[in-house]
Amino acid sequence: TKLSPEVLRTVQGTGRVLAIFRQEEKTQIIGARILTGLVRSGMKIRLSRGETELGIGTIDGLKVGKETVREQAAGSECGFMVSGLPPAVAQDQLEFFDEQVKERAL
Repeated sequence: TKLSPEVLRTVQGTGRVLAIFRQEEKTQIIGARILTGLVRSGMKIRLSRGETELGIGTIDGLKVGKETVREQAAGSECGFMVSGLPPAVAQDQLEFFDEQVKERAL
C-alpha cells in the first residue's frame, strides 16, 4: 500500500522584495536583497506579506545587472524571474528552499 509522498523542504535563504521590474500573467521579475543564506536558480520561493503566506513559486532565472548568474549569497541584490506566484510588492518577504519528494509505503 502506498502512502501519499512526503515533501521535505530545506530553507536555504531569505530575502526582501525591493522592486518589481515586470509582472505578466504567469511570471514576474522581482528585484530583491538576499538577507540570509543563498538563492539559486531552480529553487522554490515562498512569498509572504507580514504574517500571511501568499504563495509558492519557482525561481526560473537570476540576474545581477545584465549578467545571468546561478546563485547569489546574503548581502547581495539581484533580480529573478519567478513563475507561479501572485503579484509581489516592495517589502514582501521571500524564503528560498529546496524541495524533495520521498515516496512512502506501509
